[in-house]
Amino acid sequence: MSALHIVAVDVGHSRTAIAPVAAGTVGTPVAVANTDLSASVTAVAEAMAALPEGEAKPVVVAAVDETAGTTLCSALRDQFGEDVYVIGT
Repeated sequence: MSALHIVAVDVGHSRTAIAPVAAGTVGTPVAVANTDLSASVTAVAEAMAALPEGEAKPVVVAAVDETAGTTLCSALRDQFGEDVYVIGT
């Protein structure tokens, strides 16, 4: 069984934190303003690139700001071929 690799996204009230998680080890998080959708999508792409090649790279989103979370998830689904899982919206 291979190790789990994900991109973790935490959408707060004003900022979004994004980090790669490889085999249980959390990489360096990046924080961007919720209002900067482009920067959030770019940070997710960079987190995906930090994960091992050839493995699925699902995105797991936890959101307390429903509007920002829904908008980001929609953009991620449009941009990437990976699954997007949502917690809290």
